[in-house]
Amino acid sequence: MLLLSHYLIGAPQAGIAHRIRAVCKATNMGVIVYSRGQAVVSAETLAQLVDDCLNLVGFKDGTGNIDTVRRITVGPGDQLAFIGGMPTHDLFAQAMRGAGVDYLFFSRV
Repeated sequence: MLLLSHYLIGAPQAGIAHRIRAVCKATNMGVIVYSRGQAVVSAETLAQLVDDCLNLVGFKDGTGNIDTVRRITVGPGDQLAFIGGMPTHDLFAQAMRGAGVDYLFFSRV
């Protein structure tokens, strides 16, 4: 299940984490978090969620923030699949590869 973020208002990390955790607890399906717009998930928040939500299986980046992607690839371990989510993600492929993302289709982070 791709969990789309809200897009009209910002939210603190605690609110974003609460929403993701609630969705994960409400389903047995695998959940992929789409980090974009007003609901950008930090590497620290994602690391906490991975520990709490066993069905959190993926992270889709819509920001292009290489620093955050790198912290995610070395942080939460191999529970998450990484999926590029920007319309111009092909322009970021080299930098993402340097951050630990294999770009064949999507990679295990």
